[in-house]
Amino acid sequence: MGACERTILLQTFREHLEIKTDAEADRAAVLVSSADCTPEGAPEVSTEVLIQGKDSCSAKNPSLICIFNAVRSGQLPKMKALLAHNGDANARDENLRTPLIEACSWNRAEAVRLLLDCGADVDAQDGYRNTPLMEAAFWGYHSVARILLECGADVDKRESTGNTALIWASGRGHTKVVELLLMSGAQIEERNNKGETALVKACHEGFKDVIELLLEKGGDPGARDADQNTPLIRAASRGHAEVVEMLLCCGVCVNELNRFGDSGLTEAAYHGRTQVVELLLQNETDINLQTSFGNTALMRASYGGHRDVVETLLDRGSSISLTNKYGNSALLEACLGGHADVARLLLDHGAEIDLADREGKTALIFASSGGFQELVQLLLQRGANIDVKDKEKNTALNWALLEYHPDVFQLLLDWKLKVRTSLESFGHLLSQASALGRFEAVAMLLEIGISVDTVDGDGRTPLITAAMTAQLETIDLLLAGGANIDASDRFGDTALMKASSKGLRAMVELLLEMGANVEARNQYGNTALMRASYKGHSEIVGILLRAGAKQDARNHRGNAGLLFAAYNGHVEVARLLLDRGACVDHADNYGETPLMNATSRGHLEVAQLLLERGADANSRNKHGDTPLIRAAFRGRANMLKLLMNSGADVNARNNSGSTALTKAWSNGCTEAAVVLLHWGAAIDSSESAWEAPTSTDNVEIQGGCKISRSPRSSQPAGRSSKKRGLETSADRYGVVTTGAEATPEMWSKILIQASLSGRKDRVVDLLRQKNPIRANRKDLNNALMAACSGGSHEVVEILLESGACVNAQNKDGKTPLMKACSAGFLKIVKTLLAKGADVDRRTTTGVTASMRADFKGHLEILKTLVEYGADIRVRKESGYSLLSLAALGGHPDIVDYLVGLGLEADSDERTSGSGTLEAG
Repeated sequence: MGACERTILLQTFREHLEIKTDAEADRAAVLVSSADCTPEGAPEVSTEVLIQGKDSCSAKNPSLICIFNAVRSGQLPKMKALLAHNGDANARDENLRTPLIEACSWNRAEAVRLLLDCGADVDAQDGYRNTPLMEAAFWGYHSVARILLECGADVDKRESTGNTALIWASGRGHTKVVELLLMSGAQIEERNNKGETALVKACHEGFKDVIELLLEKGGDPGARDADQNTPLIRAASRGHAEVVEMLLCCGVCVNELNRFGDSGLTEAAYHGRTQVVELLLQNETDINLQTSFGNTALMRASYGGHRDVVETLLDRGSSISLTNKYGNSALLEACLGGHADVARLLLDHGAEIDLADREGKTALIFASSGGFQELVQLLLQRGANIDVKDKEKNTALNWALLEYHPDVFQLLLDWKLKVRTSLESFGHLLSQASALGRFEAVAMLLEIGISVDTVDGDGRTPLITAAMTAQLETIDLLLAGGANIDASDRFGDTALMKASSKGLRAMVELLLEMGANVEARNQYGNTALMRASYKGHSEIVGILLRAGAKQDARNHRGNAGLLFAAYNGHVEVARLLLDRGACVDHADNYGETPLMNATSRGHLEVAQLLLERGADANSRNKHGDTPLIRAAFRGRANMLKLLMNSGADVNARNNSGSTALTKAWSNGCTEAAVVLLHWGAAIDSSESAWEAPTSTDNVEIQGGCKISRSPRSSQPAGRSSKKRGLETSADRYGVVTTGAEATPEMWSKILIQASLSGRKDRVVDLLRQKNPIRANRKDLNNALMAACSGGSHEVVEILLESGACVNAQNKDGKTPLMKACSAGFLKIVKTLLAKGADVDRRTTTGVTASMRADFKGHLEILKTLVEYGADIRVRKESGYSLLSLAALGGHPDIVDYLVGLGLEADSDERTSGSGTLEAG
């Protein structure tokens, strides 16, 4: 069968067999696939040849192919001939389907009789555990079903999803088959894996005749599925008003709730089923009943934008002031969905316009962040307060900027200018717009007269913030508006320094082209060249040098670019600076040379370069330490060999009389000590670092001599505890500054890195630091995000105890819970949920924590989220449900789990395109 024929056949199934669900379409596809009997172009094989053919696997067995082909086409003579010549009536194809199952699928009643007469198993099951009776019931073949039942078919047998023939027939609306099955003794209350009875299934699909028959035969109208949905709730959700009325006549309770706390009314309201809502209200349903999440029918209808339902509920007295567990009222829900007509109706009925949710967000903030211009206009005209700030100190203007809706931003800006003449309050918006690269917004703000050099809380001008985030177009606009290109923040950093530190080549080139001062210094004396050298941006270093930056410029501590490059091991930067003429032995105010920095930190390649360029292997700092002593103290064995090959004095002493050997041994660096001894290091028995050999902790050297290490002292000789502490702190965290402490920006980055890598000790140390820099809420929140991504449960607990917000959101709207769910850290997920994490919070693109766990394949995490009340019917803005995301991600275990919870793929669900969640 060709591809075209196969497509036509499948379309025929859809049109004439009333296929409604994806499951039914899959079943039809199997039938079409099985009809593809022979390869394209293969010659037809005669019956005689087929009869004489030898057995082989089913896919290649011509006899098997022919009998299935005969069954489908209803060729009884051919079937009889094949069966008469030792044909197997119970043969199976690759899907484990028998000829009898195939005959039932194609409504071949005579073929069914023939196969049964030839010994076909009436209850044979295929790969999905479907029986012949189920096939007949599914497609509504009454005569075939009657034949099977007369031959003793098991009427209550189950397939792989737990469905019986009765459930299949009821869900497909085959009334005659349902009646036949009931007369044959089918159990009316049997349930499938989703807890559905035949009546629940029929009510969901709205088949009145089937429902009437089932109720007449004793079907329980109060039966519940796995989600505790009753037939009434299922029918109300789907808008089957006549079915709802039929159930109400049976006396069912109108206020029954499912496991999510939804009643028939809230479900009908959410889906906009106006007729059902009116019917339920006439039958004394609780109009203000709240779900597990605190939502009323009015809130559900408002969020869905169903104006007719909202109007009906308001006319019947629904409370407009109730709020859900997030603090949202019906008006806030309407604004979340962007429904201006619903919001207008609610306001007309007295809704409080400036009511805020638990995060401080008002209707205007929701409308602005969503970019709903008509709704924003309505709220402003009705008197909404434009200056309200949420808990993150953001106003509606800030949110319009963050989510970037230029039309809404312009509308809010114009409105604010009408009621306020002072422009000072707009300064922070210009900085924010510049940092985000919101070109149109920057232009709007400059046009109304905002100072181009206004500063934020850190003293940064818009130009500096734009430079930090590589907003080239914004920089051009600001400079054209007269921005001071060399303006500095409260630490003295200029835009050029920020761009150089971040390695933003295009930004650096633009700033230099526009006349930025390449030799400008911050409050520590650092230049742009030093910042780039420290970060290892060799390309930027080259650009700055060509622009006239001085390679040997020193900061307040005497550090130059080469010292920074050597300290962090940036060999290419070091080579560039040396090629430009940088002094290879340039020392800082403490006598530290580039070679000392490289050897102490273990940067072998940099040390080798410095020595090749003439660095003094015996240089000394103010404590008298040589590069060899520094390397020995750190246990850099390979570095020691390089230095001694370059002429380092193995027995040199520092100001306290310590040698490289005593430093290595006192610090427990046995390998380094052995290397030094092999190079002739002298053992001085008078030094406190040595004692007589003992039975443990000894090392044998040439000639059989042994040395042993004494108990390690609290600190090395000649080194104050204060100095050692500073050095250890610098080495542990990699903080090289010109002052004694890090900037807030650097401190925050260190905290985030420590949290990401799970360094509990560093996190605790940073949080306890006694310096002017304090951990603000934003720093803690960012660190919590990092810890959740990195998987450190201990760090997560520390940060939460220190004040990090469990529901913090980054600029994309991601929360700590989403990070942990995406990375698969179940223990962290449970901790966050126990601390009150919002299980249904969405990102700016509508993604929830459950979607991230679902798409990434973390089944146990998804189960945990569901236990905490996650909405399994949630969808992405692009239309994808949890079920479709799990399928796209290739996670059959999650698909099975969701199907078991009652999720079904809608017939109109989008199945094309990419379902990939955004990363991170």
